[in-house]
Amino acid sequence: PRILYAGLISGLFTSILAKPVKLILNTQRPAGLLDPSTFHIIGEHLHQAAMPSGHTTTAFAIATGIYLSIGHSKRIKFSWIFILPILTGISRIAVGAHWPEDVLVGMSLGILSGILGAKLARLINIKYLTIRSWPSIIVIFGSFVCGYILLNTTLDFELNITLQYILLANLGLAWVMLIKQFRKT
Repeated sequence: PRILYAGLISGLFTSILAKPVKLILNTQRPAGLLDPSTFHIIGEHLHQAAMPSGHTTTAFAIATGIYLSIGHSKRIKFSWIFILPILTGISRIAVGAHWPEDVLVGMSLGILSGILGAKLARLINIKYLTIRSWPSIIVIFGSFVCGYILLNTTLDFELNITLQYILLANLGLAWVMLIKQFRKT
C-alpha cells in the first residue's frame, strides 16, 4: 500500500507544481507558433500553456514515487518503470502538442514530485496502510470512478480507446485481488 500511496501522492504534487507553472509561463505550443499545415498534429490544436508538459510531469511523478518506494535492493529490477514516462514525453512531442523543452521541464517537475511523494508516503502511519482503513477505502472508491471514466470517456485521442480498455482490464484484475484480500481480513 505504501508504494501505491507514493504514486498517488506524487501525482497530486504534479497539480500543485505544474499547473501554476503553466499559468505563469503561458508559453506557446507548436500549433501556436508554426503553420499547422507544416506538421501533423494529432488531437485538439492547443496554442497556449505548453510548459511543462502535464502528461510528462504526471508520468514521471508517479514512476519516480513508485520507484523510490521500492526497497533499495529491488530497485534495479524496476528501472524499466521509467520507459513509460520516457515514451509519454516522446509521444507529446510526436503528436505536436509540445516542444522538447516542455517535456524536459515536465520530466524535472515530475521527478521532484515523485521524490516528495515518496518521502511523504514513508511518513504514513502503518495503521492507515491496512485494506480497511479510511484512506484505502477512498482509494478503492476512486478506482471505481477511474474505471467508470475509462469505460465511458475517450481520453485525449480516439487511438487511446484500446489502451483505455487494457487499463480497465488491469483495474478489474486489481479489484479481483482486492476482493480476495477483503475475504482474508
